[in-house]
Amino acid sequence: MVVDMFNVNKDEPILQTTLYLAAIQSAEILKFSHYDVPEQLIKKLQEDESLHVY
Repeated sequence: MVVDMFNVNKDEPILQTTLYLAAIQSAEILKFSHYDVPEQLIKKLQEDESLHVY
């Protein structure tokens, strides 16, 4: 997936970079972070059974 992300150990946000799910070693939701989830994404996640493992 292509993402915009911020790493507290880096000076600048990392924009439009490719992130591979299999390469993620750990993840956490930061306090006070937010994301307005598009309805289309919610629908896709609910309907596409191949995504249920995530």
